[in-house]
Amino acid sequence: NDTLETIVIGGPSYFTIDVAVIGKAAHAGMEPEKGINAIQAAAAAIANLKLGRLDEETTANVGVIEGGLIRNGIPESATFLAECRSLVHSKAQALADEMKKIIINEVETYGAKAEVKVENLCKAVDIPENSWTVETAKKALKEAGIDAAATFITGFTDASIYNNHGIEMAVVGIGARLEHSREEHIYIKDMQKALTMIVELLRLSAE
Repeated sequence: NDTLETIVIGGPSYFTIDVAVIGKAAHAGMEPEKGINAIQAAAAAIANLKLGRLDEETTANVGVIEGGLIRNGIPESATFLAECRSLVHSKAQALADEMKKIIINEVETYGAKAEVKVENLCKAVDIPENSWTVETAKKALKEAGIDAAATFITGFTDASIYNNHGIEMAVVGIGARLEHSREEHIYIKDMQKALTMIVELLRLSAE
């Protein structure tokens, strides 16, 4: 939950993995043996990936898959979008490398080819809890009647980009709950507290 009781002082290294699988088109009913099913190859690759929460610091996911044009055609191409992240950069890098290797190997066992693009969007962030940024956030939340605690998350925020470029930035919530779900909501009382906190942040920053 994006609650007001926490101040995020650390985030993960984040890697995106974009995959294009190239097979061979054929008629599925008349001559399927002449085709190479790109969807099947992609599915096999995904099935062999370690996904979900791998440990307290590390996660991996496949969020999008597309492929094929018609029901009775062996699909010539398929694509899927994956990601991995960890609070330890070396673990995220190793996982991204492992995922790429698994994808290529599994796809090739079906006679297909895989084009895999791996990109590191940001490196792990760890802001000292006694920094001006965190202390200021705590003071602002205190004004709203909240005793906030510093924490790390494996979610990705724009603050990581700023921190990677030398601009220290912590993250405070606005009170939203169950984000990215159909039940996402926020209580009015939390919105009011968030407003108080924002005003106090501005005042403290101007001192």
